Amino acid sequence: MHYFLNILLLLPLIFSFGCAGVYKHTIEFDRTYPLRVAILPFYQIDKNGSYSSGDGSILLDGVPFISEANTESPAEFLRSLTQKEISETALDPLSPTLVDLNLSHSGLTKQASLELDLKRVIDTPAQEMCSKILSCDAVLYGQVISWDRAYYGIESVSSVGLELLLVSAKTGKVLFSSSGTDSDGRGLSKGPTGFSDLVVAPISGLDSKVIANLARNLVVKMLAPLKMPDQKELDETTPPAIFAATHDVFQPTMTRKQVLTVLTFGTPQGSASFSIGSAIKDIPMIERSPGHYVGEYYPSPVDVFSSSPVVVNLADKLGRKAQQIIGKGAITLQ
Repeated sequence: MHYFLNILLLLPLIFSFGCAGVYKHTIEFDRTYPLRVAILPFYQIDKNGSYSSGDGSILLDGVPFISEANTESPAEFLRSLTQKEISETALDPLSPTLVDLNLSHSGLTKQASLELDLKRVIDTPAQEMCSKILSCDAVLYGQVISWDRAYYGIESVSSVGLELLLVSAKTGKVLFSSSGTDSDGRGLSKGPTGFSDLVVAPISGLDSKVIANLARNLVVKMLAPLKMPDQKELDETTPPAIFAATHDVFQPTMTRKQVLTVLTFGTPQGSASFSIGSAIKDIPMIERSPGHYVGEYYPSPVDVFSSSPVVVNLADKLGRKAQQIIGKGAITLQ
């Protein structure tokens, strides 16, 4: 009777484990541009705030006949998966061996050790990394935020989480960000057909292949936005175009009490934004009706710009972009 009650108490917990992952990403560059990328060693931050590559093994020890031996840490494994996927985009990744050797030779190691000091590596600005240590255009950072396998007797759950940031060495701007978490449950939530399944399925879920495959699928989905569009789709569709653009500041200066409204007419169903010189960047615009985009800028007390043009950008879902400088002249914020 007590065993039955324990099962009932465990059911809500088990059924809360889903396999639907959560993925988010942003792209702030032309993915067709062949940037030379340095993929730095991935890392985890433990509860003490220390940076590491994680446990020395991605496996559960002491589970005979279930998991195969593997000496890679979660961070090392996810980095190698990312390296492979990045190679299938327009980006040009440096060899990880070359990256690690250069990092080591630059002195980014722990005292009296050849082991990389991951915190110092991560804290080194992308501009310095690419100009003084590595020959690159951008740096990719990877943080493992989750790598767990839990066994509940009638349920085993594997979960993986990762965050990626691609940072420009020229501007320090985040060009691409992607985060993903996913899980895979084996046992009762998978709907076993009999008592033997109820016993065997959770144990089989401890196989290292389960979490390894989960990690592979996670990385593929996280980097999918960087994949080049199908050539046929490129050939059959027209790139975005801006037909007209204007704003409502009619004098060469505007006050901090004014609101700058920008109007654009262009290809429908795009992603539009505008910038004011190099000071105010990428203010989003809303498509009020097909092809008609509106955006507003409210000056803040710290904003400063002088004789700056207003530039409109319009991108389509394939990453192709159009740009137009509004021809009313440069403006200055008083």
